[in-house]
Amino acid sequence: MRTVTSIKDPGFAALSKMAKQGTNNAESIVLDNMPLLESAVNAGVEIIEVMWDERYVDKDYAVSISNMLESRGVDVMCGTHHLIRRLEVSQAQPQVVFAIKAKETVIDSNTDLRSLGSRFLVMLDVMDPMNVGTIMRHAEAFGYRVILAGEAVSGISRHVFRSSTGSAIRKPIYRFKGDGAALAEFIGAQDFQMITTSAHADSPISRFEFKTNHVIFVGNESRGLPIELRKACKDDVYIPMMPGGVHSINVAAASSISMYSGMLACGEGDL
Repeated sequence: MRTVTSIKDPGFAALSKMAKQGTNNAESIVLDNMPLLESAVNAGVEIIEVMWDERYVDKDYAVSISNMLESRGVDVMCGTHHLIRRLEVSQAQPQVVFAIKAKETVIDSNTDLRSLGSRFLVMLDVMDPMNVGTIMRHAEAFGYRVILAGEAVSGISRHVFRSSTGSAIRKPIYRFKGDGAALAEFIGAQDFQMITTSAHADSPISRFEFKTNHVIFVGNESRGLPIELRKACKDDVYIPMMPGGVHSINVAAASSISMYSGMLACGEGDL
């Protein structure tokens, strides 16, 4: 591990450039969370550069991870806390800042969906990266694969990684290049049960019969799912709520309830 004392250091300059390139549609993402670094290492994600706060470089976990990364040819640095803060990755006081290659797997009409999994959640036009990350976190917890579709958050951003608490690193992220109608046709042709969610549906999810192979669709934070897609799918469900002024809930919360219901219906999880 080498010590960096200046912002002119080539390694620091490269890390700073990646941090300033933005968080959407970037080839690399700069993160500042020790558990995320551990997730990236364990998942075999390509790590580009690492910079430790010099106050932590003697810790056993820092030494172990650094030695392993250096053996892979990763540039591992240490610098002062003030130097790390120059990266402006977050308002926190990070132990470590690192850059990884961002990756999505594009699927299309030629993809064998069953080779990827049996339960999926599709985020169609979900725009808030915090919602996307939270849904990814809960999808991992409940055994679902995630597909981004339509105008869903463009690129896997720093905010997605953080709110997913590592799920966006550990689990594959699929993106379908096409609109909701094309996706519904693709999924339907592979004999998956297609379930749309809406506050205006007629069937409560609490009484719904899930098949083993199924896909749950959730829509945009404001608009929900297009009516055309809901009509194209046989099963349209809503989440029962207590009577009152609230008629819908946040898309991340709705996704979690839907996936949890599907997991239990498929005989997994403890009641």
